[in-house]
Amino acid sequence: MRDTHLNTAQLFQRKPSTTSSPGPLIVLFHGGGFAVGSPIQFTLLARSLVSLLPCTVISAAYRLAPETPFPTPAQDAWDTLSHLASHPPPGVDLARGFIIGGASSGANLAAVVAQLAQTHNLSPPLTGQFLSLPLIFPSEESVPESYREMYTSISLNDKDPIQSLPSLHAILRRYAPNPRSPLFSPVNSLSFDPAKLPKTYIQVCGLDPLRDDGIIYEKLLREEGGVATRLDVYEKFPHGWWLFMPGLRSSGEAVGDMVRGVGWLLGVEVDAGRVRGGNDESSAG
Repeated sequence: MRDTHLNTAQLFQRKPSTTSSPGPLIVLFHGGGFAVGSPIQFTLLARSLVSLLPCTVISAAYRLAPETPFPTPAQDAWDTLSHLASHPPPGVDLARGFIIGGASSGANLAAVVAQLAQTHNLSPPLTGQFLSLPLIFPSEESVPESYREMYTSISLNDKDPIQSLPSLHAILRRYAPNPRSPLFSPVNSLSFDPAKLPKTYIQVCGLDPLRDDGIIYEKLLREEGGVATRLDVYEKFPHGWWLFMPGLRSSGEAVGDMVRGVGWLLGVEVDAGRVRGGNDESSAG
């Protein structure tokens, strides 16, 4: 990182063969309310992606609050992405695809980093972003006025059984972000232009206080920016339920949707089949 701190990461690739050619890179940031979690959270998804797509996946760590609060996690995410842009691992051709993604707090970091990539003219450019359960809008005032009437889940879903409104507030107290900083929300950037953001796949849960963050952001990118988008809404489920209840068939289906959604970002139609739900950590956050 910029201060010489070393973060960990997991790299997932197929074994090279004489017939294999370099493929795209997918960079993922885990959830955990900016305070817990590790790269192993994405082990199942990463292995599924590598087995079904000709790609490399890196699941990367970032420093955690409250010991290292805002803006360090966002800076770590950007330092990771910018390093990989100039130093891709062997077996990667960024011209074939360069995707940033994450879940929950990791989705917030992914969205922030995707905007930073535009602001700083990252080269090679990102070709897609995968945002699962993202926090995008710091407050109702930060939602574009034409979409503000849609921003109701933050109050209607205050009793989400996994991430209630009080737990969300506790997460933000630990993270201690500047609500006006572009390192906390892409819409805070002075150079924010939906038309310049890459193809986007978003997942939201119907019972989640953050539901409308993802729904409105998808509409903003699609309607105002003309961005190609894909949105999966799980109407009757709480925030990141697949991490906490991996035995449910719906959990496996949600992970299968992630595989198909990332495949769509790469322009590949994927038959994910029955990807079994579950992860090594129950830390969506």
